[in-house]
Amino acid sequence: MRKIYSLFIITVILISCGEKKIISIESLVSTGTLTELKEKKKEIASNLETINKDLEAINRAISKKDTVKKLPLITTFTTKTEFFNTEYDADGLLIQDEPNTFRNEYRTFERIRKGFNSNTGIEWYINPTTSLTSAFLVRKSD
Repeated sequence: MRKIYSLFIITVILISCGEKKIISIESLVSTGTLTELKEKKKEIASNLETINKDLEAINRAISKKDTVKKLPLITTFTTKTEFFNTEYDADGLLIQDEPNTFRNEYRTFERIRKGFNSNTGIEWYINPTTSLTSAFLVRKSD
């Protein structure tokens, strides 16, 4: 009887000294109590916080040791609103412009055309798989 008690006590000690049983998230969500869920949430939040701190430290170290600097894809510039001090001659042309760079920007477009287009057609179904189609097009233009 003494051996049974000794064996029982040793078994209980070995089982209690074993690793903590890791419960999967799915089983905890489906069968876990409210306190177990809150404990798991605290554990995950603390792990996440330490991981984020480690990640920030690694990113800082990479930025110090990285010799190839990455340029941003979009750059911004601050501009000021200023009025230009320009001078015009008697014809209204800018004085600092060269005469050979001027273009005639005033063009006249006269498009007085009286065209006529017409399209008509007919389709005759002889039977469900056969049809006869005819089209007629009239066009009069300048």
